[in-house]
Amino acid sequence: MRYGFCIDDYCDLEGWKVVDLAGVPMAQVAACPADETPLTPICALTSPERGMRVRVGCCPDCGHISYVDRPTREWIYGYYLDTWDSGSERSSEGMAAAADKAARAADATVHATVRLAQGLPLDRTRPVCEIGCGYGTSLRQLAASGFTRLAGIEPSRHRAAITAAAGFDVLTTPFEAPETRDALRRRGPFGLIFTFHALEHTYHPDRVFAAASELQEPGAHLIVSVPNQEGEPSMGVLMFLPHLHSFTPASLARLAARFGYEVAETSANTAKTLNMVFTRAGPSTAPGAGRPPRAPAEDRPYERAVEKLVSGLDLEARHVGRRRLWWSRRSDIAGQVWVGPPASIGRRNWNRFVERGEIHHPRSVLVSSLRPGRSGTPLEIQFRGSVGLFFK
Repeated sequence: MRYGFCIDDYCDLEGWKVVDLAGVPMAQVAACPADETPLTPICALTSPERGMRVRVGCCPDCGHISYVDRPTREWIYGYYLDTWDSGSERSSEGMAAAADKAARAADATVHATVRLAQGLPLDRTRPVCEIGCGYGTSLRQLAASGFTRLAGIEPSRHRAAITAAAGFDVLTTPFEAPETRDALRRRGPFGLIFTFHALEHTYHPDRVFAAASELQEPGAHLIVSVPNQEGEPSMGVLMFLPHLHSFTPASLARLAARFGYEVAETSANTAKTLNMVFTRAGPSTAPGAGRPPRAPAEDRPYERAVEKLVSGLDLEARHVGRRRLWWSRRSDIAGQVWVGPPASIGRRNWNRFVERGEIHHPRSVLVSSLRPGRSGTPLEIQFRGSVGLFFK
């Protein structure tokens, strides 16, 4: 059975914008980064009138979800370097406000990766590197905990400038880039490398792990925090472009094992977030050489992923006519509210829905039933016009 809908218009995206993929250079990445298994398409984002198709794939062994068709690596790197934040945030006033906010955030909630690092038996004088350090909140918190040799990688030029202004050593080239590895070798080896909600943004997570393994000795630690596919909003999994990857516990463990890391701690995992500690056990495995044992496979990972997305987008019920598809910003909760015709009645229905407090600040798009055509995948999202994906 095929599930899906056609997006007719964008309504309340609550801070998200839409990038038209018609003018974006595209590439194909057909294998799972965790275990190199070919991805099986699970959803197609299509434009019948433009002949466009973007496939979202799922690993049938570990459940990892990723774009098979995606913008090129160069386009993604350029996006993070100069476009990731709005123009107002890149202004001098915006940067000053962001720096002040980062300083205050460092005194507030402690990131899970920082809490885990603070609990490890680490020599706090050894080098530490954060992948995707943003405005430097985690680095500030570690510095306050006695860590003395801190470096960060931040692909956003202006975020890196704010963190560097706070006194930290920051590089803006991608972590896995040869020039970054060369620069970090001169600062290493690293007793700790960590990343807080950045790995899902990377183009090739396996290359990130490969680079980390080159910069650490046996016994060193790697801490990774990423959204847990189990609780990740389904519209984010399928259509939020910056999250190129959606991880399961098995996919993250298998990815680590490929490059000589063993799972050391999983007690901080939640339904929404994976917070995993790995220990460097041995040399990385070269391509084509014998591989370390895989982490256990998920049970029916592909089928479970389909079930999650169908349920998460409220596709099991029969819907007719035009309606708003809404979804939560933080949980995998969604629904469809009838909106017309006429449009005024639809707006009234939607206002009543929001006033009842069904969900706090939902994102929504105007949708209708799929048009003729078949994508060959369990799910399809069609577009009137070009295929578009969400970004910030």
